[in-house]
Amino acid sequence: VGEGDTIRPTAAGGDPGTRHPPPPEEVLRRRSGDSRDKSSLLVLLLRLLEIPAAPTLVNSAAGRGVADMLPGLGAFDHVIVCVQIGGAKVWIDPTRSGLRESVAELPPPGFGVGLPLSSKATGLSEIPPTPPDAALLVVAEHFTVRHPDKAVALQVEVTASGYEADRLRGELDALDMSGYREAREAEMRTRYPQARATGEWSRDDAPGGGLTLRGSFEIENFAIQGEGDGRTTPYGPSWIQARFPGAPDGGRVAPWALPFPCRIRHELTFDLPFSVPEGTDRREVDSPAFGFNSRVDARGRSVSATFRYWSKADHVAADEIAAFRKKVGEMAEASARSILYPSSPNVRTNRVGESGIRRGSQRPPDGGTKPLRWVAVAACAVGAALLGRLAFGMLIGDTDKPRPQVDPKATSPGTPAPKGGTAPEPLDFLANPGVANPLDAPLGDRPGTDDETDPGEATYDGLDFKGSLLETPEEDDSSRRGIEKIGDREFLDLDLTP
Repeated sequence: VGEGDTIRPTAAGGDPGTRHPPPPEEVLRRRSGDSRDKSSLLVLLLRLLEIPAAPTLVNSAAGRGVADMLPGLGAFDHVIVCVQIGGAKVWIDPTRSGLRESVAELPPPGFGVGLPLSSKATGLSEIPPTPPDAALLVVAEHFTVRHPDKAVALQVEVTASGYEADRLRGELDALDMSGYREAREAEMRTRYPQARATGEWSRDDAPGGGLTLRGSFEIENFAIQGEGDGRTTPYGPSWIQARFPGAPDGGRVAPWALPFPCRIRHELTFDLPFSVPEGTDRREVDSPAFGFNSRVDARGRSVSATFRYWSKADHVAADEIAAFRKKVGEMAEASARSILYPSSPNVRTNRVGESGIRRGSQRPPDGGTKPLRWVAVAACAVGAALLGRLAFGMLIGDTDKPRPQVDPKATSPGTPAPKGGTAPEPLDFLANPGVANPLDAPLGDRPGTDDETDPGEATYDGLDFKGSLLETPEEDDSSRRGIEKIGDREFLDLDLTP
């Protein structure tokens, strides 16, 4: 069985279209051959061990559908071997690579029926179906999103068993780990154009025949521009989509082959820099040919999605293709998901307008309260200064004297007064009780402000949930005087020095 690891999958010689394979010793000498060449060599070796064996013709695409075709050698495109061991038939495909099971543990290949090239054969022989659990592929992808404008870290773990493990080993034998890393990077760029592999992939062969591969990526521009001002990240079960053959166009008269057995579970986890509304969304598609379901869970700052696909048949009959196409469309609709980012990545933003102050309603995390403490201390100092000034005025008896007139055109301390007038004092609303403090007015009544201060509503299309998130309107650079930027957040910086 292991000869598939050492005989290259090319014809050993002669006309590739001929139905007469070269002598087995020629295949062994050249170490190359297709299914007919490898089967003839395996049959010879088994017969030398006095084990009955015969090459068997199958159709790798039509499977059982070959029974509906007109008899002829043109109905077959692949050769396997039927072996008699202890009175039972064992079906072996010598083109499979990376086999780790014993002959008794080998699951039968999923061709349905075959024609043994034996004098005792009178027609097609039944090949037992492959058990559905003979193959399993689990792909776990973990995305760490620190900020919508920064690179995203992605960790990938691929675990395979049965046929899927054999298939992966065949790819690794043909590409080696470096080539496999490049192939995965090229595939990832079809999903995220600015993805790049970081580090080498690791490989772990389990004693029972399982295989685990691990790799990592870095993705720039993970969030793309969506409708309106928001940005979004679409996602879906790409590993399932890569293996699924889709649906043929109408008018097909031959059966449509499906990968069988095939069980794939694709898990995606997103760690986000913002909170999402909590909830769970489930969807399911069921058809005679396959099953599919999905589940998306949103909790706090994390979104996890699990997609499952499993095949139920190795082909779709021609008269069932229309119904099959409808189910494929339902699966595509259930697979399309996305994450919608809030319009402002900051959890708290303070804005200074021409003559008013607008504050976000959410408290900044971790250290964001420090600037607020300084504002509170400054406010206390201003109050103490005001009380002291009033008390001093009462002591010296000058409270009845007229107050100096304030020039409304003077906007800052130290501005020269016009001829015949008096220069304004610093913080005129503190020195002159007749001048109103703009900070004492309700927010909506202050000049230059409005009442639209409620948090905006952000929708999460991919999750079918809605929630309130803070949105800060865009502003001109000229209105940002007095803003102190700390990290990714902005805070009001008031100069309260007399």
